[in-house]
Amino acid sequence: MFRTPLCDLLGIEFPIIQGGMVWVSYQELCTAVSETGGLGVLAGGSMEPDELRQEIRLVRGKTKKPFGVNVPIVRPDSDALV
Repeated sequence: MFRTPLCDLLGIEFPIIQGGMVWVSYQELCTAVSETGGLGVLAGGSMEPDELRQEIRLVRGKTKKPFGVNVPIVRPDSDALV
């Protein structure tokens, strides 16, 4: 197994971080990556705040493992996404 300090920092098994790809990185992909030992990332760039909130809830309901949320700070409503 390949383990790095990043794995310990993020609480993951493998040093793999899935990119937050707009229109691709929804809860299904995020959950799958996290469940297999990497860090899944939800892509908030194409979502409205309520949709992102729902996607986060879906991931939390499917895994107890760590995951991330990508929020592009160039969006005028990025504060609402956070």
